[in-house]
Amino acid sequence: MDPSQTFATLSENERIIRTYKCTSLRPWFKKPYIGYLSITNKRLVYHSVGKTNGSDNAIISEIPLEDVSGINTFIGNSFHLLLFIVASVLLFLASSLLREILPRFLTGWVLSIFLMLPYLIGLLFEKQIINEEIGKNILNNIKGTALHSQLSKKDSAFYMNIFKYLFVYGFSFFAWNLIFETFLFGQWRFLGFILLLGAYYLLYMLLIGHSRAFGLQVSSKTAGKAGILIRGTVGNKNNPIGKTINAEPAEDAENIARELGALILDIQQMGDLGIEKWTQRE
Repeated sequence: MDPSQTFATLSENERIIRTYKCTSLRPWFKKPYIGYLSITNKRLVYHSVGKTNGSDNAIISEIPLEDVSGINTFIGNSFHLLLFIVASVLLFLASSLLREILPRFLTGWVLSIFLMLPYLIGLLFEKQIINEEIGKNILNNIKGTALHSQLSKKDSAFYMNIFKYLFVYGFSFFAWNLIFETFLFGQWRFLGFILLLGAYYLLYMLLIGHSRAFGLQVSSKTAGKAGILIRGTVGNKNNPIGKTINAEPAEDAENIARELGALILDIQQMGDLGIEKWTQRE
């Protein structure tokens, strides 16, 4: 979408100096909604348009340039604690249900370990812990067979993705069997649940992991911290912006973090010369 379609109406003698692609909100099965940060000779404006439940929603937040007193930005990884808890509960319930309805050999030790091995071996090759020559020798030994013909149809990333989900299934029941089918923990069963939670954390990181987050807070001289607030992602203690919706950094996010303070300061202190400097700068 053209950023001019989401921007507020310009006032008399106002012109846009620079527009950044700031945030990217990614709803399921839809194109991402881009949030723009525009700097004019009078205002700092965050603007975006998206759809929720079939209706259009517009976000416009602005602050006069002369009223800007401080800028706080965050770009980094964020951990969804709530999503991790939900995923852990679902994994626990799914494992418990499958243990009841599937034949025991499909949830037992042997199959669990067998399903884990392809992904673990693939990781050893990816991390170059196993010599690449060994992998080439294995492929040469199966050359001409039906297995080699099948494997050559896709690249390694395709098979690693399949192996990853097989690993998730196998590792889930490996951890379950270790905790509930052995006497390893005895009366200290709560330690087993802590270990199971640790196993679910590894699976969560494998499937979902950290997400990129962007946060921006522009404070006002006259209204304290009230200004523009673009929050990062929920659950990251290192995020100074606080709790929020999922706002991934768009392509210009790092430029905002590097340039915004200097841009505003130049305009506040140099006036037209600062505007000219940043208008011409690429």
